[in-house]
Amino acid sequence: MKKIFLSITFLSFGVLLMQAQIICSKITYHCETKILKGRDYDGRNTLYFISDKSLFIHNDYPKESSYTNAGDMVAFIKGDSEGLPIFSDKKINTLYYKIDYMSSAVQDCYIVRDTIPKIKWTIHKETRKIENFNCFRARGDFGGRTYNVWFTPDIPSSFGPYKLGGLPGLIVEAYAEDGMVKYTFQGFEQLTKDNIKLEKPTKGKEVSFFELKEIAIKNLLFVESLSTDEGTCTNNDPPLNYYIEKNQFTFNSDYKKARANKK
Repeated sequence: MKKIFLSITFLSFGVLLMQAQIICSKITYHCETKILKGRDYDGRNTLYFISDKSLFIHNDYPKESSYTNAGDMVAFIKGDSEGLPIFSDKKINTLYYKIDYMSSAVQDCYIVRDTIPKIKWTIHKETRKIENFNCFRARGDFGGRTYNVWFTPDIPSSFGPYKLGGLPGLIVEAYAEDGMVKYTFQGFEQLTKDNIKLEKPTKGKEVSFFELKEIAIKNLLFVESLSTDEGTCTNNDPPLNYYIEKNQFTFNSDYKKARANKK
């Protein structure tokens, strides 16, 4: 009886140990963009995922902030040691992503808390083989762009590069129809041994999208308070194709329009 008890005890301990270890899958993409901040997103991107969580990392994003010469001007490049991660948790329908908008040399990138986007996909009949995966084409709109993606039911995961997802299979490649954003397949590992934790980013101030808007408006009002009779100071929105999502931050112009309508 003692031997049976010990066997059951060790077996239970082994199960608990296996549950404590998070072994996840890994797909690597090559990102190529034509957006103004393409240097931040271009290059190797990695997606780690399990059934209900994922972590997307921009591997080639600068790890440290720096200054560089841009013609006759000195440009500031904001770095992030975490690689501008995007963490998704389907259990709570929440997305956490880092953004350098409103950050500075002394301010860390903000961690924006938002809901997981719901993309309305149309699945087409076309099929394609990518490596050893049987893939199907789907088309959908996200972030002001229309994407054609190839997903594979061979890997039953609804995740994909950046914030793309929601299909009955892992998105292996994705192309924006305007040619501004492209993700191509580089490699896949069923069980990765990378020492990675599937959790939200920690280095930065966590805010909701609404809270980030309040911060931007407060900064706008401060800058405008510096205006004089000789010159007007103000903040404008980032250009149309500055980020992967078109017009992702229109806080300043929206506020200015609302203010003008009140007068």
